[in-house]
Amino acid sequence: MRKSKLVLSLTPLLLVNLNANDKAAYEEKKVETKEKVVVVKSSRALYNVALQNFRNKNYVKSYEQFNSLFNANMGDILINYYLGRSAYELGKYELALSAYDRILIQQPNNTRVRLEMAQTYMQMKLYTQAISEFNKVLEDKKIPTNVRKTVASKIEYMQNLQKKHFVTATAMAGIMYDSNINATPSTGAFDIYNPTVNSVVTVQNNNKEESSTIYQVVGKLDHTYKYSENFILNSSATALLMKYVNHKEKDVHALSLSVAPTFLEKEYKVALPILFDKINLGHESYQNNFYFNPNYTKILDSSTLYTGGLKLGRINFVDEDDKDANVLELQNSVKYLSDNYGLFGVSLNLGKEMEVKNSRTDVDHKYFDINLSNSYELNNDYTIQTSLNYKQFHYSDTDVNFRTKRKDKKSDITLAVHKPINKEMLVNVASTYSNRDSNHASAEYDKYMLKANFLWNFKVH
Repeated sequence: MRKSKLVLSLTPLLLVNLNANDKAAYEEKKVETKEKVVVVKSSRALYNVALQNFRNKNYVKSYEQFNSLFNANMGDILINYYLGRSAYELGKYELALSAYDRILIQQPNNTRVRLEMAQTYMQMKLYTQAISEFNKVLEDKKIPTNVRKTVASKIEYMQNLQKKHFVTATAMAGIMYDSNINATPSTGAFDIYNPTVNSVVTVQNNNKEESSTIYQVVGKLDHTYKYSENFILNSSATALLMKYVNHKEKDVHALSLSVAPTFLEKEYKVALPILFDKINLGHESYQNNFYFNPNYTKILDSSTLYTGGLKLGRINFVDEDDKDANVLELQNSVKYLSDNYGLFGVSLNLGKEMEVKNSRTDVDHKYFDINLSNSYELNNDYTIQTSLNYKQFHYSDTDVNFRTKRKDKKSDITLAVHKPINKEMLVNVASTYSNRDSNHASAEYDKYMLKANFLWNFKVH
């Protein structure tokens, strides 16, 4: 009986102890669940902060934060992707490749990641691996056309880098119409001073504007020899033939040669071109010109390119050596690729032609030249190009007949449309309106030109 009472008396105590153990276990489980929730919430918050830093181009912080997230969850695809992208932007290319590899193990058909991997190999100058990865990207039939074009151009670029030398050629054939081939003034008469009679006389302008159809053929051969990663030699030869219908005296035959040692760095290049032009006019030797044109090109950012140059030269007239001149020109241009409105170009050139012999008043002059241009791709079939060019000439000598220093203002407006036929061929049609105003009436004119050309670009080697 006592034994029974003892058992009964211990039962409440056992029940109390059992309930205490169950409650402790439950509380421990509850705390563990809350900690997991906190960890998840904390990870999400850190991910959002890291992503914001990445978008703000604060890659040092985004790399540290995504690396912390990676240590907690090594298989997460998004974490690995942004970890790799952050590493790439910091120049940690091998770490970026490791992150992309982890993703491709899980998703071997992830084209976006493979594209990043190819770009990383390219940045490391591992061109064989980069070309291989880019070719795998091209196997995806769903990639956008503009991406496909960019990838193909990068493959071609790297293939060219792997060569020591290559030759390309361009051929163009076209037809033009010029409404005023002689730049004839539109005015019927103008007054000039005649020193013989010491008085002002009126001169009748009996010349009529003449128009002509012109056939044009151009051939260009370019050769590049790569001595090293940072030094190449570019050479080119260009031949031009312009045939005027019913105006043989206007026919032009020209040959241009150039050699340009070029030094390359990651964000800029320096070129030192030496150029020679030989021009025949009306089947007779007309000009022989020489130029030295050092220039510097700098990548300002991913969308903007700046080029500055200095042009030094000599213009030699074969039969009129009193028109010979030395040339000095400062060149500046900026190209900007916008997201929605195409490629913009702005250039400003300041120059001077200095007469060699002091025998004429229409040679020595200063000038400045401003050009604005835009190239806009409507779709894969058409590109519209527009340009506005404005040039001023200020002559140094007083003209005997007009008794003032000549000042000219010339404007050109051009609209052109390009249509590719395939990768090597395209058709181009263009129209240009030109107008030159001057304080000397004999120098004023206006005209328009219509052009249609067929261009063919191809590799020789």
